[in-house]
Amino acid sequence: MARRAKVPGRSLRILTAGFEDPSRVRALLREFLQHRAYNRTFILKLFEVARGLSGEPWEIRRLAVLMLEHQILKLDRRDLAEHDFIFVQLRLKSAAGRKHRIDDSVLREGYSTTKIVEFVKQFRRKLRRLNRVHAQIEGENTTTSALTDLLRLSCQDCKLSLARYLFTPEEVVAQVLKELRISRGLDDFEPFRNPCVRNEAKTALSDLPDYEAAILRMLCENSRIYWVSESTSSEINSLVEYPIGTVVLVVKPPGSDIEFQIKRVGRRSAGPLTIVFQRNGVTVPTHHRLDGGSLSRHLRWEATQSNSVSWIYRLIHGREASVPRVITLSSVYTVPSRKGDAHIFDYFTRPEVFGGGFREMQAELKKAVDDFSRDADRKPLDLSTRLALIVEFLTYATPCQAVLTGSTSFRLERLATYLSGDGPEKYFKEGLGVDCTPLDAKRLADDLLDEVLGLLLPPRARYRTYERYIEDCLSVPENRARADHNYLSAMAQVGAFWGTLLALRGYSFGESFVDRNVGLKSYWSDGEWKVKLIFMDHDNLFLIGSDRADFHPRVAMRAMSSDERFIRGTMRKTDTAKSEWHCLERIYRVGERLIGQGQNCFCGAMETAYRKAQDELANNRTLQEMFPASISKRSRDWDTIVACYIKARTNPSAIAAWKQEAATFLGNEGYKKASIEEHLHTVEEYAELLARYSFLYESKNRRFNRSYRQSR
Repeated sequence: MARRAKVPGRSLRILTAGFEDPSRVRALLREFLQHRAYNRTFILKLFEVARGLSGEPWEIRRLAVLMLEHQILKLDRRDLAEHDFIFVQLRLKSAAGRKHRIDDSVLREGYSTTKIVEFVKQFRRKLRRLNRVHAQIEGENTTTSALTDLLRLSCQDCKLSLARYLFTPEEVVAQVLKELRISRGLDDFEPFRNPCVRNEAKTALSDLPDYEAAILRMLCENSRIYWVSESTSSEINSLVEYPIGTVVLVVKPPGSDIEFQIKRVGRRSAGPLTIVFQRNGVTVPTHHRLDGGSLSRHLRWEATQSNSVSWIYRLIHGREASVPRVITLSSVYTVPSRKGDAHIFDYFTRPEVFGGGFREMQAELKKAVDDFSRDADRKPLDLSTRLALIVEFLTYATPCQAVLTGSTSFRLERLATYLSGDGPEKYFKEGLGVDCTPLDAKRLADDLLDEVLGLLLPPRARYRTYERYIEDCLSVPENRARADHNYLSAMAQVGAFWGTLLALRGYSFGESFVDRNVGLKSYWSDGEWKVKLIFMDHDNLFLIGSDRADFHPRVAMRAMSSDERFIRGTMRKTDTAKSEWHCLERIYRVGERLIGQGQNCFCGAMETAYRKAQDELANNRTLQEMFPASISKRSRDWDTIVACYIKARTNPSAIAAWKQEAATFLGNEGYKKASIEEHLHTVEEYAELLARYSFLYESKNRRFNRSYRQSR
């Protein structure tokens, strides 16, 4: 008979004080601590509680899932019959026995096999990710700190691997809706008229596991508009998270490594939207004038660019691009207000609906409309009424919301900050507005390192300070090996993505590469935890051919140089601007030797991707259908003159000869005088940048020399 755990009642009362039904949580904890070995009777009870068969609240169901995982890990890994029983209970098998295979759906979840012996290994490997918490549970000897870790971890739905089999998609969506305010919208189909954009959205949905696909479809139903509420959490790994420093929502389904993003969802106030023209005397960018919301034209552009890049990247490389894909767009029809759900015209024209700051908002609105009219070179309508003013504003800045899949809330800038010495101060005090204990800081480090490593093994050393604890974690040989591998992999991913864009003459003026728009994400694939980089927010991305009919090197090189600055930083030692390289170095704590290897990985992946993309652009008919026929040729012409310039740039007399020969070459290829001058001037203006990537242009001067000799 199991011994009754003697956990102090006062400790349990303190630990469970924040729960909706603390007495039921305490009862479940006491029963859980009685079982120091695997117990099938208790397992069956946990299945019932986790499924909520007796109306258990969400918090108790989550706790039961974590307890269930703990019990399963106590099972002998060689006991295939009992594992088989567990899989039937989880509905991963239709019936017990070896003749009934594991359902093929697990292959879409990241497992690599349905054979029972190998599947058991991978299944247990996935559950062991949380061993740092499970290992602390020692029956009646369990410490208060260990129980706190258990309870806290149970609140992170996405970390509960088995929750996906025990919580239905309908229950998950209902729980999500409880955390938000909802208003009405209208479907915006405009970008999806493009077959590439439409098909990529369908592909994104079809590629998801059934569980996540069902949740996403329900979130996209009825053109709902989602808004942050006072109860929406900003804590890392919440089911619905309003990440600190953003105006987006992320949904992290239970037991899932996939994340959905909803942008944008307003400010955390009675009135989620307002209009801003200037902050601290500085005019804000156009797309920030609708504060808390997104403009339709920007989201339409992002939908087109993100989905197109995803399609093109797969076509070129035969693998998925690490970019989110837009599934739906909805125009905002009503907005939550102090008077309830209000039509957007009423919201911006009636002070009793809008609330405090109405007069200031109206003044900013007038400035914004005047500026929009000047930019459009048109005279505005009669603006003598509030309604006319907001109608005019909305013709330029129609509010819209997008639902995306494949994003990450773990942005490089935040990760680098939170993993620094003052990370707990930034996250808890400045971000969440709460104090933190040393144990809270330790748990923050565990959550972050879980994400950037994929799998964290706790150090043996006792926790002393936050910064020292992170150093101790990264000194564990297995953790250090993962950190080094993930750093090198991330550097290669940056190189491959940028190399592909460069080959397509694509650029974003830094927007797709700035540290706040790029993040890391751990994911389960081939039966192992891995980490990938994700490039987000492509509302300033331009692809030659898809949105421009010709290549204009002056604009392109200026934009590409901005992308480079946000990828690797400027070449000036006095510049302290952040970059992807710098963030990755800070996150993974790498030394000079590994930094050199990382830069080599970056360049190698960049060159491979660049050459592959150019080859596909020249030879792949499917890809060519998206680009004008002249694009591939003009792209090669640019590379040709750049290659010859790089070879001649250290010799003034050779430069003079290059100018003459390049002008003749371009003229024979049909370029007009102004375009020839632009090409030559741009090559010289950006000579240092081009020389840094001379490996992209090697052997490209042969065609130039041959064509030049023929022209003479």
